[in-house]
Amino acid sequence: MNHNNHPELEKKMNAGALACGIGCCIAGIALFIIQKNMTNVGLSYLLIFIGLVLLCYGAYMLICRTKAWYYKGTNSPTSCKEYFFLADDFGALQSALNSSNWQALKKLKKQTDSNVKLCVVSSKDGQFASFQLFRYQPFEFKPEGATRVLKDAEASAFIDALK
Repeated sequence: MNHNNHPELEKKMNAGALACGIGCCIAGIALFIIQKNMTNVGLSYLLIFIGLVLLCYGAYMLICRTKAWYYKGTNSPTSCKEYFFLADDFGALQSALNSSNWQALKKLKKQTDSNVKLCVVSSKDGQFASFQLFRYQPFEFKPEGATRVLKDAEASAFIDALK
């Protein structure tokens, strides 16, 4: 499951990442220029190192972080997380999700890795959530039902249950 499947989401420019990326690149280049006038070799190498780190971080921000997915309803950025549960809990998990019983969802123990996976896309403000349950069958995770979308208070309750 990914962001592309949701008509409520749109990919937009992340102005903060753009500004940070440009600022870091400019600072990195400035440090390279400044280090040429240094007489202390140790300080010169330190400025080169810091300049290189800033340039790399700035390039990363410009290449990877300038576009982000946002929930159209509140213009809030979204994130995608995966939660794993024990195979023995699959029936209880599926029942809790189908009946919107978020209290039962709180009682299920999360794992670091398992053959039952819950993929969740949620907005930062908690007003949007989408989830799909997957079960591992030889060589890949296969969906165990359709993607479900939650909004407003229901989305917020669902997100809180997963914390």
